[in-house]
Order: sequence, then structure tokens, then C-alpha cells
Amino acid sequence: MRPQKLPPIAENIRLEIKEKIPELSKHTVEKPAEILKIDEDGNKTYGGDVLAKQISLLSGQLPISDPENWGYCLLYFAVPTIVTNKRERGFFIPLSEKTLRGAVPEEGISQEGFYFYFESKPQLQVNSKTGAIYVVPR
Repeated sequence: MRPQKLPPIAENIRLEIKEKIPELSKHTVEKPAEILKIDEDGNKTYGGDVLAKQISLLSGQLPISDPENWGYCLLYFAVPTIVTNKRERGFFIPLSEKTLRGAVPEEGISQEGFYFYFESKPQLQVNSKTGAIYVVPR
């Protein structure tokens, strides 16, 4: 997985999405995204109509030939977590600095403003108090 810089439009949308997540926003969130699930460790899955629309716009800026056949998952990690995706391919878009744990300190790794495309079933180690969006085929 090599980092790719998000196009400017996608980066603006990513920043808007981040501001809807209370744990990641630098401001008081008036209308936060909907929490769909909280696991026993406090990790959260966010969703809802507003978020779905924004992520749809963001994914339209990624190199996806059939975006209508892709879905998303927005995750907030309260604790260090290993994330496994059962899909063979997809995109991982960090919403926080230093989202990925143990990454090589190369430009763009684990940094906001980048996305990672994967073509295998990755096991990603993520830091606590970070967030990310997975965009994967349905």
C-alpha cells in the first residue's frame, strides 16, 4: 500500500467529514454524524445520510470505475486496533495524523490528505484516538 495524495476537491470533502466526528473535530460539532455502533473497546462506526452523501462525493474523486457498486465504513478508534478488511481491494483514507501504527516514516505515510489503495486483505494497525474511512466494493 503506497500513499497517494488526495485530489484537492477530495481533501476539502475529507476535512468536512472530519468536522462531523466529535472526537476528531477541533470545534464543537453542532450536527455530528450518526453513531451506528460502539464496540466493547469504545471504537465507533459512524454513518447516516449526510455522511453517506459526503463520502459518495469523496469516493467520486477516487480512481473508481463503478462507484455505485462501492460502499463505505467510517471508523473512530478509541484504542489501538487491528483492522481487517475481508475485501480483496479498497481504499483507506485517514482522518487523523499518524493513523497507521508502525508505518515507515516516509512522506505521506499515516498522514492526512492521502489515501491508500489495497489489493489484498490487509491487516492494518491503527493508533488510538484516530479515524479513517474505508471505501470497498459491495
